[in-house]
Amino acid sequence: MLLEKAVEQRRGVLLRFDNGVTLRVTKELFLSADLAVGKSITDSDFERINEAALFEHAFAYGLRVLTRAARSEFQVRRRLTAKGYDEALVDAVISRLLEMQFLDDIHYAKLLVDHYRGKMRSTKEIIFRLRLAHIDSDIIDDVMSTSRSAAEREALDAMIRKHYRFYEHGDLEKLQRMLARKGFSLSLIKTAIADYRASLASGENA
Repeated sequence: MLLEKAVEQRRGVLLRFDNGVTLRVTKELFLSADLAVGKSITDSDFERINEAALFEHAFAYGLRVLTRAARSEFQVRRRLTAKGYDEALVDAVISRLLEMQFLDDIHYAKLLVDHYRGKMRSTKEIIFRLRLAHIDSDIIDDVMSTSRSAAEREALDAMIRKHYRFYEHGDLEKLQRMLARKGFSLSLIKTAIADYRASLASGENA
């Protein structure tokens, strides 16, 4: 196969061979493969370059996915598969992303926990969100173990301060049911509401 043309583009170099085949490669691959216009390569060399180019395209796509937003390994794998890359290639890309620490489920899980803690979500709901992202159970246990009880109570107290005024002159059981639907335990809800009402009576939250 004879390389007839090589056109530099924003995302690499577009190659055109004498048999009509075109292939886009990165500049790094173009140089490392020792390609040059007018130079012939064997079919096996072409297959090797094509496989390397496909990996680079998939890897670059994986990086773009992670650049837009933090994601779990499962989420990136799903996006690569949906793009049409085969399982072996997806495995290779995921391995490289993990190796280079662009992909880190522990870090992603911590970000997710912080995000939902900030939104006053219960521990139960946060765990549900982590499982939706297919985070490993050991990682979930690890990231949730730190100050779980304190964070749970803090989130619950914040929600009570926000919503109590809508229920204080009506049925507090409705407030309890609303908080229970958010994933808080009923015993913790009752204790937190009682504490909040006591603080109101003493003027602490007036």
